[in-house]
Amino acid sequence: MNHGTAPGKIILFGEHSVVYGQPALAVPVGVVQAHASVTPLANEFHRMRLTARDVGIDAWMDELNDSHPLALIIRLALEALAISGNGLHVELRSSIPIAAGMGSGAATSIAILRALAAYAGKTLPAERQSELAFEVEKIYHGTPSGIDNTVIAFNQPVWYIQGETPQPFTVSGELDLVIADTGIHTATSQAVGHVRQRWEKDPAGIAILFEQMGQIAHAARTSLERGDLASLGSLMNENQSLLAVLGVSSRELNTLLHVCHEAGAFGAKLSGAGMGGNIIALTHPEPIELIQSLKLAGAEHVYHTRISS
Repeated sequence: MNHGTAPGKIILFGEHSVVYGQPALAVPVGVVQAHASVTPLANEFHRMRLTARDVGIDAWMDELNDSHPLALIIRLALEALAISGNGLHVELRSSIPIAAGMGSGAATSIAILRALAAYAGKTLPAERQSELAFEVEKIYHGTPSGIDNTVIAFNQPVWYIQGETPQPFTVSGELDLVIADTGIHTATSQAVGHVRQRWEKDPAGIAILFEQMGQIAHAARTSLERGDLASLGSLMNENQSLLAVLGVSSRELNTLLHVCHEAGAFGAKLSGAGMGGNIIALTHPEPIELIQSLKLAGAEHVYHTRISS
């Protein structure tokens, strides 16, 4: 059996504005993972099967067309590796919440790429993995930024500007982050489409918001490199205020953010497309009480992850 895994991700700063040329900061989240395996089929040598029970798929590949994201990444992987999929069974499972801003689509794509590469005895560089996964991101997100596939493929903190080479960067010290899922799963394409409509109606006004978000991202990178948690938390709060003005926050998100502030977090904001999905909070090293409070406030899942240099 050949395996491939890929972590989730969270955006620290730059959601939405990154699509319009501003920088974004994102980090991998290893406490959630996508797993893919490739095994030979016992009695079928001329077809390929895909099983992804988390999303209700158990089908032959020739029954799926390229509008299906998992089918597309498998076909792209087979082409890139110059192998046939006949007689193979690809199985996928994931602990990454779907439509929650944690990169589930890109992670499943990259896990499949890695499993098929392991089967073929070949290596796909991280840059190539990212390129192939980006093609599938277009199905998931419509006009993707490219940040999900980048940070997951490289598996390290990334400074990202669309159209430029991603820059891995180093975090000074350790960051303790709590991620809480509202349980409201809104398609990224819906939130991106909402922002696009806002921009089309008021390009000058929305451009100012994006520029302010870009300035926050620049300041946040400096804070991360210095290990200045107080400054970083303030920037998170400021970024959240702008995202709320943009119209991508929600009652459920605001409830969880309020819990974080009451518990003494350095800062908190939504992460990802918004209109549901996750919030992230910059916390102290042992955030047990905060985690319990978030669950009591209705969070569907709560994760504690630590980012270090």
